[in-house]
Amino acid sequence: MWFAETSASNHDVFTGSTIFTVEARDADTTAPYNTITYSIIGDEGVAGVFTINPTSGDITLISPLTESNQREFRVSYMSSSINQRFLDQLF
Repeated sequence: MWFAETSASNHDVFTGSTIFTVEARDADTTAPYNTITYSIIGDEGVAGVFTINPTSGDITLISPLTESNQREFRVSYMSSSINQRFLDQLF
């Protein structure tokens, strides 16, 4: 499986904005084995601030970032296909 990550985030980002996109590709060429799904795992505090689109890998801000929030977040996600699972971490 191949991963690519892009990021842009700061305290000026509005709720509902996509701030990060993850991408994974499976070497399989036949559906459904090449279909990737994404999920945020681990820290429940992160789940209250971010959500991930299970099909696109877009990570969206669902709570405002303020000075009272953490200054840094570590978002762990899992990408999986029918026959493989991989874990990765972001910011």
